[in-house]
Amino acid sequence: MCKHFLIICFLGLSSYCVTQDTLYVVSPARNTIYAELFGQSLYYSINYDRIHLESSRSKTSFTLGACFLPVTDFYTTAGSGSYNYLLGRRNHYLELGIGLTGMQLVSGNVTSSYTTTNAQGEEITQSALGSSTNYFLFLTPKIGYRFQQLDGGFFGRFTLTPPVGLISYYGPFQAYNNPNFNSGGEYILLFQEAAFFPTIIFPWAGISFGYTF
Repeated sequence: MCKHFLIICFLGLSSYCVTQDTLYVVSPARNTIYAELFGQSLYYSINYDRIHLESSRSKTSFTLGACFLPVTDFYTTAGSGSYNYLLGRRNHYLELGIGLTGMQLVSGNVTSSYTTTNAQGEEITQSALGSSTNYFLFLTPKIGYRFQQLDGGFFGRFTLTPPVGLISYYGPFQAYNNPNFNSGGEYILLFQEAAFFPTIIFPWAGISFGYTF
């Protein structure tokens, strides 16, 4: 009888310990929604990040983001994606990443002009008000600091993201109320400027705040 009682007590205690251990198992939070000011999409963006692979000292993640800036004279939409390597432990990480950003930029209320010579040899300058639609693709390397808790909650990040110009497409000028106006055609630049920045590589940074779940 006493032997049976001891066995039951042992099994009960073992079950209690297992239950207690189970209560403290934390399922890692892998998903993050965050807003970024400047950074990879240049102005601001709403982004989704997901942890892909994990080890005791490092993680990898991928990020997708979108930007929409509906300003009449500077209408912008952009999409970005990156793959990130996180080096660190607990809540603090060094973040290294590589990404691409595509952007459409519509510039409105732009004045354009061109000069022609008539039959008498006189120069005639014509000008008009209109708009142009341009497209850009640039590489966005990334290095910075990320705060992300294992069990979720507040997310914060600061990164350096200098854009590297890959393709810049400038569309033809379209005059308002004058479809016959022609000040030149479209053209493409390769590896010459980072979007509308003046150089192929331009210093840039971003700050992010969000929530991990």
